[in-house]
Amino acid sequence: MEKNCSFVCEVYHLKLFKHEFFDSVDEIKYQIGRFLWPTIFMIVGIIFCYIALVPEQLVLNNGEILHNQQSPFFLYGAIFFMLGSVIWYLYLFGIIRTMAGWVVLSLMCVFSAYLLYLDYAIIDEDVKYKARYETIDKDIIARMFDIKAAVVTKRFSINTTQ
Repeated sequence: MEKNCSFVCEVYHLKLFKHEFFDSVDEIKYQIGRFLWPTIFMIVGIIFCYIALVPEQLVLNNGEILHNQQSPFFLYGAIFFMLGSVIWYLYLFGIIRTMAGWVVLSLMCVFSAYLLYLDYAIIDEDVKYKARYETIDKDIIARMFDIKAAVVTKRFSINTTQ
């Protein structure tokens, strides 16, 4: 009987260990999932900040080095990503769960809408410029064909009159 009780106790402890093990794995998985997105936002913000602050160096055909720097709006977007990540961390740690948190969240929503509008305006301006460029380019090509046709017609009329 004593041997049977010890076996039951060992099985019970093994089941308890397995249960605790899977609970701890689930807890680790939960914590990783909880902090994954703010960490990704922070990493993206740091990468964008690096891209915004360090100018790209382009070497031209004549050997001259041209420093090409991003727009300041790109830096504002990077700061927005990092600020959003910090606020997200503060929310996860329970520091801002008050009215101040809702005020900060509202201000960030307004600021993000403003950044989206600026992004749209910049892209829309670029699209309009490219459309205008294509229209002018087609007009120039059509005028060149008209000039060529006029020259050919004039040569043909000079040759036929002689």
